[in-house]
Amino acid sequence: MNINLAQIPEKGLEVSEDLDPFAIDLQTEELTFTTPIHIKAQVHKVLNAVSIKAQVKADTLLLCHRCLEEFPAKFSEEYCFDYSVSPADRFLELDDDLRQEIMLSYPLKLLCKPECKGICPKCWKNLNKQGCNCK
Repeated sequence: MNINLAQIPEKGLEVSEDLDPFAIDLQTEELTFTTPIHIKAQVHKVLNAVSIKAQVKADTLLLCHRCLEEFPAKFSEEYCFDYSVSPADRFLELDDDLRQEIMLSYPLKLLCKPECKGICPKCWKNLNKQGCNCK
């Protein structure tokens, strides 16, 4: 997402963009974006400072850490960025900062549901779907 600093009016600017998760290398084995990442941002400029409040939304497919099944989830986060700019600066590029913030928002433990039973360590059956006779 590029923001043209010369086009920010006094009252601020609202911009939106759909970002390809592959373009900024956000896909992992455990998390796949199934839709483009929709970004809606409020941009304000005062003298040599730019403040951005961005809402980020997308649909994802996650891999449960307990049962190893894929499950859909909504990704929705809000981020704030502050930048110092000089009169020589013409554009702000947000892709790297957005990528870092999105990656930091990934959950540490992905679970399809809080009460997920996982898989049997002996027979590898998904205990959410069926029980097993292992001891």
